[in-house]
Amino acid sequence: MSAGNIILRTEKLRMEFGGLVALNDVDFYLEENSIVSIIGPNGSGKTTFFNVITGVYRPTCGHIYFGKKQTDISGKKPHQIAHMGISRTFQAIRLFSNMTVIENVMVGQHTRSFTGFLLSVLHTRSKRIEEDSIRRKSLEILRMFKEDIVCKANMLAKNLPYADRRRLEISRALATEPKILLLDEPSAGMNPREASELMDDIKRIRDMGYSIVVIEHDMKVVQNLSDRVIVLDYGKKIAEGQFEDIRRDEHVIQAYLGKKQK
Repeated sequence: MSAGNIILRTEKLRMEFGGLVALNDVDFYLEENSIVSIIGPNGSGKTTFFNVITGVYRPTCGHIYFGKKQTDISGKKPHQIAHMGISRTFQAIRLFSNMTVIENVMVGQHTRSFTGFLLSVLHTRSKRIEEDSIRRKSLEILRMFKEDIVCKANMLAKNLPYADRRRLEISRALATEPKILLLDEPSAGMNPREASELMDDIKRIRDMGYSIVVIEHDMKVVQNLSDRVIVLDYGKKIAEGQFEDIRRDEHVIQAYLGKKQK
């Protein structure tokens, strides 16, 4: 670990709901231009970790540090964290179904500029120039993925195939111009071919300079995608390292992988 390359770090991060400890003093770090996968049984605290990072929950204690200056963002509001450069997707795809593909991405662009939002309401020449710029940038984001999703730019989001809807959700997250992407089970519901193609897309995004954290259940995806793997169990980090080391760890085998590898 090189301290100069760390873009996100947690220190003794803890989240309690009444008497339930959902996160138990989790230490975590993400380096620039890397992919870290978080795995663990259902209820192990993976999505709670994302919710705390993005400000949905205020941590009971502990700290979250972000960016080159390692600014403490613990307890900041979701919109503040998003504006600083952390964007996420969800287990259940959340799109504007009756808007087109390109319009969904443009919504993400508008979140970066309050002026842009006002201009989208006012029918002015400046508004048209701004909208043209946002549309061009949105098309560039769609081109990060399979070419055929660009060809579907004017299709309603609800008419997209499932895998392309997931790509669209990631595209909209990218439109907010994040430094970090948090992807919650991006391959869920996909067949092996679709999952493999999406993993290629995610690695391509990483190679463009983004830092990515992925929650994932598919071990083949984790193996092929991850630069590093974190394992949570009952809210506690029980293992960390390369996938091949993780899969041989006795604590991990007992908590999660063992059932699938017997």
